[in-house]
Amino acid sequence: MGLAIELPPLTATQVEDLAQRQGLKLETSELERLMDLTGGFPYLVRLAFYHSIVENSSLEKILQQAINDKGIYQKHLHEQLWNLQQNPRLAEAFQKVLIAPKELDIEVGFKLKSLGLVNLEGSEATVSCGLYREYFRYRRLSDSLK
Repeated sequence: MGLAIELPPLTATQVEDLAQRQGLKLETSELERLMDLTGGFPYLVRLAFYHSIVENSSLEKILQQAINDKGIYQKHLHEQLWNLQQNPRLAEAFQKVLIAPKELDIEVGFKLKSLGLVNLEGSEATVSCGLYREYFRYRRLSDSLK
């Protein structure tokens, strides 16, 4: 058995510091777009920085292609889609949250939160980051579940 540790999202200051440690200089607009897209999730932020460095590509270009099926997050997004396809109850709830913040059954809310798809304030769920909001609206989640 292991101890589950939940990493909180990084703040904009922490993301900027991490970028500097990686030798990246972020413009204010890039930092804002990165924070909106990733919600400060460490894995998503680090993946963007990694690809920017390895591909010698601007962060802005990487972020513009983030939600398409050839972007840097494609594998992660496909895994999230698969998770939802395996549980129609979660998919239905998440689909509602994509439209507007929604009160969720506690079990459904916790499962969506554990996937990283939502933030919970009490039992009200909101989409956790712009990446999921944009991707699942773009993909029309309801069409992907048929």
